[in-house]
Amino acid sequence: MAPKWECSKCLEDNSDSEELCQWCDTVRDEADPLRRDKCERPKQPPKDERRKQPPKDARPQPPKDERPQQPPKVERPKQLQEDERERERIEQAEQEQELEEMWARRRVRLMQELAQVDGYGPEQRRSRLRALQLELHPDKHRGGDQRFAQEMFLLVQGRWEEDERARKRRMEAQQQEAEALARQEEALRRRQEAQRAAKAREEALQRQKEVEEAEQKSRWEAAKAKAEAELQREEEQSPEQGCQEEGVQLDEEEEQEITLQDIKDEQLRIDEARARLAESLREELQARHREDEPMQVNISDIQGPLRSIWAERRWLVADLKKQLEKSEKLPALRQRLLLGDQDVDDLQSLWDLAGGNALNLVLVVCMDKHCKIEPFMAAFSGSWRILQSAAAPIRANSKILKLALSQDWRALSSASPALRADYAMARRAVRCSGLALEILPLEMRNDRALVLQAVQQTWKALKFASLRLRGDKEVVLEALRQDAACLDFAAQKLRKDKALMLRAVRCEGMALRFCSAELRGDLEVVVEALKQNDKAIVHAAPEARSDPKLHAAMRGNSEVLRFLGFDSNDRVNTEQQLFDTYMGSWTSPYDAESIAAALRRR
Repeated sequence: MAPKWECSKCLEDNSDSEELCQWCDTVRDEADPLRRDKCERPKQPPKDERRKQPPKDARPQPPKDERPQQPPKVERPKQLQEDERERERIEQAEQEQELEEMWARRRVRLMQELAQVDGYGPEQRRSRLRALQLELHPDKHRGGDQRFAQEMFLLVQGRWEEDERARKRRMEAQQQEAEALARQEEALRRRQEAQRAAKAREEALQRQKEVEEAEQKSRWEAAKAKAEAELQREEEQSPEQGCQEEGVQLDEEEEQEITLQDIKDEQLRIDEARARLAESLREELQARHREDEPMQVNISDIQGPLRSIWAERRWLVADLKKQLEKSEKLPALRQRLLLGDQDVDDLQSLWDLAGGNALNLVLVVCMDKHCKIEPFMAAFSGSWRILQSAAAPIRANSKILKLALSQDWRALSSASPALRADYAMARRAVRCSGLALEILPLEMRNDRALVLQAVQQTWKALKFASLRLRGDKEVVLEALRQDAACLDFAAQKLRKDKALMLRAVRCEGMALRFCSAELRGDLEVVVEALKQNDKAIVHAAPEARSDPKLHAAMRGNSEVLRFLGFDSNDRVNTEQQLFDTYMGSWTSPYDAESIAAALRRR
């Protein structure tokens, strides 16, 4: 057995080769009594001095011969030493086996406890796992127990980490669920607010439209009464001339010369009508929204943020311009406010424009010459584009818009919302170009007469028609008379109409690509398309290409048959027929005798 020394502090045995106690880390000189005594023993004088000076407590020594002799040291037999070592090994093995059995039983109990822990609640399971961690921590055990304890501690630690990950995942899932629910609620709230705003906007537009229709009707009646009075007066003055003009009908769409005075009169009438309409809208908004929370309106210009104004939702844009006029010293007539890329009309309410608690608008300052009629008309005669930078009242003048439309239909996009929704102006723009349908309101795109007129002008206008009219057979036929490419904008139900598709492929064979899958497999439609354009075979369905009737109908057409398989008999026969036609009739210009003579000369 290896020599050991005992620590005086923890009373544990340590190997003789260790200078520190492996249990309490105490230095051996302090923990080993034998070494400590040696360290504390007083220093002996030199050997020469000890001879001269005998120790004080020295006793008289007996004569050398009379000293007791020590018994001779008897060596133990080697067999006995080996037996002792074997016995020690056996004892150590038995202790190790007992230790393993004890920890094996503890492992079984631990697995049972871990199985029971799965049925506990989160907090109880967390508490139990923490207790097992403290119990099985390696620092709580010594010697051979430490290795077994560490193994089971790692099992408990793995379960603890797994529970922690699961707990974090549950918390993240709950947080994500709460965030998703909050987003859904916010989206629902915004959607409801947008619906309310859209409904209010539609109601305001409907009221505005009714007012404008009433004004237009009154103007029409007044003009009609004036014309009748003038006609009656002329008939009274010259009855013969009245008889000559009897039965002559004037075209309502005939252009009349518009003078500068007419434009000024129209502008005065528009200003008065807009002022009356603004007062009625204010009263209506005041009655509808008696208790209204203020909202923040952020105004920016080309250089960045300009000013923030706390306004009421029942304000009109004209009221907002008055506040800007006070703060920025800028006349309201020269102010143009944009929401995104669209102009905001003075008669629109902030309630219709705001989707939330804030509204962001961009301020564009109009030049002074674009706000007065005479300077504007002087610049307008050169180009209609000057209307894009004009003040709001001028862009609401129908006389000016008629002059602009006579130059280019795109001028309609710069008009006020009321004029863009005017049916007469829409017809005038569509007459200039059917593409004007793109900038018209959605309800006008659904007007059959207007869309039909636009499609007659250009088939490309079908792209901007409503879905209902893109499924109207008469409208699509009108576009089909110009170009078969219009079928790209037609409704899906018309692409299944065999009669319409037959008419289309007879005009243009490549229109087969617009047919439905069923018609691209219909032999009659495919044959008609190939008769017009043999390259349309690429758009035919696979079952139509393999139909023997198609091969028979297209026999001799190499452009079609080259798309068939290499093992097609019709293709082989056609190629042989073409070869016989163009190569079988070829004859050499030399006879056999001339060829033999030439060979002999060589």
